[in-house]
Amino acid sequence: PDNFNLMTDYWTFLSILNEPAAAKEESIRVSSANIDKIGDEFRFTAEIETWYGVNYTFTTEAVIDDPTYSLVFNTANVESIDAESGMVYLRAKVDNSDAKYKIDVIDFSNYFNVQGASATSEKLAVQFYPVTKYDPANGYTNVPMPGAWVVNVNNANGNLASSALDWNSGYTALDYEVEAVLYVYGHNDQKIEVDRKTLTLVANDPIREMFADEEVSLTRPVGKDLVIKPWQYLNIVGIIEDSGNADLSKLVTDNLLEVEDGGEDIGNGEVEYWQLSGANGALKPYGGELSFDFANIILKDEAGNDIQNKLYEYDAANGTVTFSDDFGTYVTDLIMTIPAELTYTLDGAGKWSKTGDVVIRINIER
Repeated sequence: PDNFNLMTDYWTFLSILNEPAAAKEESIRVSSANIDKIGDEFRFTAEIETWYGVNYTFTTEAVIDDPTYSLVFNTANVESIDAESGMVYLRAKVDNSDAKYKIDVIDFSNYFNVQGASATSEKLAVQFYPVTKYDPANGYTNVPMPGAWVVNVNNANGNLASSALDWNSGYTALDYEVEAVLYVYGHNDQKIEVDRKTLTLVANDPIREMFADEEVSLTRPVGKDLVIKPWQYLNIVGIIEDSGNADLSKLVTDNLLEVEDGGEDIGNGEVEYWQLSGANGALKPYGGELSFDFANIILKDEAGNDIQNKLYEYDAANGTVTFSDDFGTYVTDLIMTIPAELTYTLDGAGKWSKTGDVVIRINIER
């Protein structure tokens, strides 16, 4: 039955009609000490001897049935959790103390509830078993552990006691999996498993995407240098932006990301390369570092032929490419491809990257 007391042993008497009461001493019995989990099956054989020399053998089976209470995902408290799969995407924030993109400390009690716990007076508890393991080859280091491995359940409302998990303790991955097991305490405080659920926590990639403007066309005037700042044509879609694509200039000028290195007023949208990366750069919340592989620039003419002549020079420190008037005038327009890479972290842990190419058409005035 649903309301039976697991602190007590239970048995069923077997008897033969018209036999004296002594025959009723035979019984089948299941003790909570023999039960590991709900669903356990038992097979019993009992033999009763009669006074007239005939022995009766009784065989029966028993299954430990589900109680009325069960472990469920707390969708009322965490709306984003999937009630079937147990997957939830974590919301992050920019911590005001150091302006880093972070995950709030996770309390497992917010994600689980014991439904129907008020139907029993039994002592209930939930134990957490991390599924995610230390695996540096696949990017899993500094794996956090639950603050409390076993927590009690409040029978009145099914709430769990607190067990915190600090994602920002140097953890280097974007996902974490833990198994929660609901136990009821039986005879001599033996734990009997009632239910289990797997919770999968996923931190969204801090940088959703990085891409370049589709059509960039610049003109090198006759007798003048053309200085190209490739970062001005990159778009970074970060998770802390509320809507839309934001190019790097917009990230700074709209104060979505601040430049704190004593730089000049950049309200006109002109951003220097040094203002983007580094400890106090515009990408600080992401621990972002933007770089260009200037040594592997591809330069072609309009027909797609590689240009072998060195028609430009680059400044890696300032992130610029210069077509100088000193290189003369080329007879056709050019197509330049500059490889770009953005590396970033989650609160300084882990390291991920986005790559892309900035393609610029260079119109040569003649």
